[in-house]
Amino acid sequence: MGSDRPHCLVIGVGPGTGLACVRRFVDEGYKVSMIARRLESWEKEIPD
Repeated sequence: MGSDRPHCLVIGVGPGTGLACVRRFVDEGYKVSMIARRLESWEKEIPD
């Protein structure tokens, strides 16, 4: 039904710690959902 990859939700993504957490989870193979006031260009920079 779904992906075999684990899924992570990061709330409060900004240009510092939040974005660093997203990148770390992506590098570890997670599918990541981000919640932020403004996603700016990050959703295009982060794969999947």
